[in-house]
Amino acid sequence: MWIQRRNNDTIVTCKVHPNASRSCMEGIKEGHLEIRLNAPPVEGKANKALIKLMSKCLKLAKSEISIIHGEKTRIKIISIKDKTPTDVIRALGLDHIEPVYRDQWTGVRRNQ
Repeated sequence: MWIQRRNNDTIVTCKVHPNASRSCMEGIKEGHLEIRLNAPPVEGKANKALIKLMSKCLKLAKSEISIIHGEKTRIKIISIKDKTPTDVIRALGLDHIEPVYRDQWTGVRRNQ
């Protein structure tokens, strides 16, 4: 599951493809949010580009988005403060995906 609720935050699992011709979201593939970044994967440049793209798409401050796992890998887990999975899905333009997520603590699938 690519999106989950944890306390008041939303956790998103994404797969990053650095050195792309442009930065963009490609949708959900193989259980991850696929993201292309036009930054190289050196010295944290791709991570910074990821935070910048997510903050722009979600219309949030960069400080409200953080990488909580995978800073040196292509699979990254991102925390988005004080947003529901439904808020994130809508902001990313993925409304056509059924807004079901798994509650981190109970393991119960929930519609929102």
